[in-house]
Amino acid sequence: MTPTPPTRGTGCPPAAALEAFAAGEPQPFAAHVGSCAQCGPYVAALRADADAFARARPPELFLKQLERRAAGRPRTPWWRWLGVLAPVAAALVLFFVTRPPPDDGVTFKGPPLRVFLKRGDAEPALLPPDGRVKPGDSLRFGYDAPADGYLAVFELDGTEATTVFWPFAGTAGAPVKQSQGLLPGTVVLDDSPGPEWLVAVWSRAPFDTAPLAQQLKGQSTRPSVELKCAGCVVTTQRLLKP
Repeated sequence: MTPTPPTRGTGCPPAAALEAFAAGEPQPFAAHVGSCAQCGPYVAALRADADAFARARPPELFLKQLERRAAGRPRTPWWRWLGVLAPVAAALVLFFVTRPPPDDGVTFKGPPLRVFLKRGDAEPALLPPDGRVKPGDSLRFGYDAPADGYLAVFELDGTEATTVFWPFAGTAGAPVKQSQGLLPGTVVLDDSPGPEWLVAVWSRAPFDTAPLAQQLKGQSTRPSVELKCAGCVVTTQRLLKP
C-alpha cells in the first residue's frame, strides 16, 4: 500500500517534491528531511516500498525496440522499459524507475501525447486515436512538452474511476523538460471496462492533480473530454476496450 503523505508542517516541502527526493532526485531540503518527524518517515517508507518490490520483482528489459517504418533502415533499440513493480489501488500494475533514466534522445512530431502499446511478444507500436486495447496490454507514454514545465497523465475508465498514470498516483504534476520525449515507466491495463481516456495536462506552473481528476469523472462515455485548467495544454486520447 502506498504510504499516505504526511501532514505538511511549517517549512515542509510538498508531497510531490518528497516523492521525487525519495526516487533519487536531488533536492535542497535534504537536511530538513533528516530532522523532520513528518517528512523523514514518509521518505523512508517510500524507499522501503520501492526496495521491497525491487527484491520481489527485479527490473527487466520489458521492450526490445520500436520497429522503424522506413524500408531498408536498420532497427535500433532506442528505448527500454525498465521498472520496479509498484502496488496499485486501482487493480492495475505500474512499473516505475527509482532513479531518472538517461535521456533517450527521442522527440516526436504531431500531437504532444504519444501512446505506445506492447502486447505479448509483439513489437511495440504507436496507438492511433481510438486504438483497441485489452487487459494486460502494456503502455508507455511520450510527450513533447512545448517548454520546461509540469505534466500529469490521467486515466479515466468506463467505471468513471480516475487514476494518475504519470507520475503514478502523484498529487501534483511532475517536472518535464522541453521536448521531453519518452516518459519513464509503463502501465499494464487492468480488466476495468472501457472506453478509457488518457488525458495529458501540461503547464508552465505547478498544479495539483486532485481537482483535475475530479473534473474528469462522469465523462468516460462522452465523445470528447473537457477539462478546465487555466494556462494548461490539455491533450486527450480515447482507447477502445472490450
